[in-house]
Amino acid sequence: MKKGIGLLAVLILVLSSLFSAGCQSKATPDKAAPDKAVQDNKAPASKYPEKPIEFVVHTKPGAGADILARTVSDIMTKEKMVNQPITVNNKSGGSGAVAFAYVAEKKGDPYFLLAAQPTLITTTLKSGGSNFNMKSFTPLANLGADESVIVVKADSKFQSMDDLIKAAKQAPKSVSQGGGAIGASDSIVGHLIQKAAGVTFNYVSFGTGGEVPPALLGGNVDFIVANPAEVIGLVEGKKLKIIGVAAEKRMEGMPDVPTLKEQGINVIYQSFRGVVATSQVPADTVAFWESTLEKITKTDAWKKYLKENGLTPTFMKSADFGKYLDDQVKTYETVLKEMGQLK
Repeated sequence: MKKGIGLLAVLILVLSSLFSAGCQSKATPDKAAPDKAVQDNKAPASKYPEKPIEFVVHTKPGAGADILARTVSDIMTKEKMVNQPITVNNKSGGSGAVAFAYVAEKKGDPYFLLAAQPTLITTTLKSGGSNFNMKSFTPLANLGADESVIVVKADSKFQSMDDLIKAAKQAPKSVSQGGGAIGASDSIVGHLIQKAAGVTFNYVSFGTGGEVPPALLGGNVDFIVANPAEVIGLVEGKKLKIIGVAAEKRMEGMPDVPTLKEQGINVIYQSFRGVVATSQVPADTVAFWESTLEKITKTDAWKKYLKENGLTPTFMKSADFGKYLDDQVKTYETVLKEMGQLK
């Protein structure tokens, strides 16, 4: 009898253990195999970028936008901010229209960046929105502002803005300005100077920006308007001379060059230098580039670039850059209409 009771007790104990283990299994899922609902609700970590990036520039190599794109790309690569190759692709032509249309047609593709400066606005306005408009692009960040300087030959008879303006007043259109297409930044600065000083220049338009400094060196025009980076080498070589800067205050790297305002010409003009993407790119892509581009501005290499190229640091995040561009569009519409470039 005792032997039977012992076997019964063992059997009850075994069944109880199995039941308890089964209940525990249902109440506490195996950590190695989480519930499918939990898996579905957990957002996967972003792996962007997962393939090479193309940084499009609307100018030929050596121009301001090209220098910026290559500087940004080099810093991101050397500082390991981006784990994919970045290729700078120069697509010049049509005052930027070729490059702008190329990026605009990549709608939704986050692997194309575009160097942005005022040409993006002026060409877009003048194109009439045929292949692209400002809504074709997503602002990522503004990195800096390029000042505009007035440049003459080192041995020019015009050694100051006063010399230049006096000559233009005495004989309208006797003073010639060389520049790119009418409506580009250099022509706009020239227009603003004429308006402020009450004079008329003879504007000579060249096919590309690269032709302008040589035209000045060759004596084919009296002055040009340029970004510091485009002429600094020739200035240091004493072949060209900067006689004014269209800035609020004198440039740090050129403390001896007076502003236009100091010389009685109330003109201030800056060219923004930023980066945009095509339209309809994912929000997390915008956040990635906004953060990455801000990190760039804190590097020693970027600070060196600003100093060597005469740029002013003016970082703006995506939203602020977008609002700034909206305001700039209104400003450029007014100026281009004054210049007869828009109806």
